Amino acid sequence: LETGDFGDWDAIQKCSTGITSTYTLHQNLEFMRQFAVALGKQDDAAQWQQTRDQVGNAYNAAWLDPRTGLYATPI
Repeated sequence: LETGDFGDWDAIQKCSTGITSTYTLHQNLEFMRQFAVALGKQDDAAQWQQTRDQVGNAYNAAWLDPRTGLYATPI
């Protein structure tokens, strides 16, 4: 996911909006999964988890450096 901007926040260093936008999407999907569990909607929770996992895998593939274990974006 490469979308959005930082609104009124200004980065000290240059960084991709994708890394923050995608992280926020991942967190929101986890919140939706938790809401579904709290409401007893296990099928919905499983769908939210599947989507969250797909986003997480894509996030790691795009920004995780397997050598260092750190997340980074090209500057």
